[in-house]
Amino acid sequence: MTSPLRVRRRRLTAPPHLRDPVAGRPGRGRGRGDGGFTLIEVVVSLFLLAVVSGAALALFVRSLASGDLQDQRQQAVELANRQLETVRALSPSSMVSGRTQAAVQALWDAPGAVDTSQDSTALLYDAAATSSSTPMVPTVQTVTLNSVTYTIRTFVNRCYEVATGSSCGRTSGSGSSAMLRVSIGVTWTPGRNQTCATAYGCGYAVSTLVDPSPDPTFHSS
Repeated sequence: MTSPLRVRRRRLTAPPHLRDPVAGRPGRGRGRGDGGFTLIEVVVSLFLLAVVSGAALALFVRSLASGDLQDQRQQAVELANRQLETVRALSPSSMVSGRTQAAVQALWDAPGAVDTSQDSTALLYDAAATSSSTPMVPTVQTVTLNSVTYTIRTFVNRCYEVATGSSCGRTSGSGSSAMLRVSIGVTWTPGRNQTCATAYGCGYAVSTLVDPSPDPTFHSS
């Protein structure tokens, strides 16, 4: 009786140069799976993070600059209104006291934020004033607040008010009355990352009309 034929099984293995270097290693699955990020993915992520952070930082800086500029404008408004009230408290005849022709001309040459297009070009000044005179109302003053320098210009000009309307223009006409226009302009140079779209920087102006005629006298009988 012949013995049964035995088949011997052999395990087939790939040649060394064709083997998967990842397979068979402890703690590693086949393929990448959740094994981590590649260098390219890390670089792209860092680049996107830098772009987003840069945009957010620029927006933050612009917000701070806008807030600072608004604070500076509010300060300019307060300075202009304060100066206007100071001038209005004076008598019309003393508003130009001590002002020389040269100082008033220099003010007109560099008006800053004040619009003089509706004012008479005939300058109002004190003919008796000299360079050593102290004006009752200085033409130009400077004030520094929170490291910002504000320049205050004070105009006292003549205009002519039409009886039938509220406008006060440069030339006189039938039935018009001469008035004094007191204009206050405050200008300043903004800080870094702050801009104002004017030739003189940032500015604010306010004005009012003053009747130069003497107060009427009332008689009782």
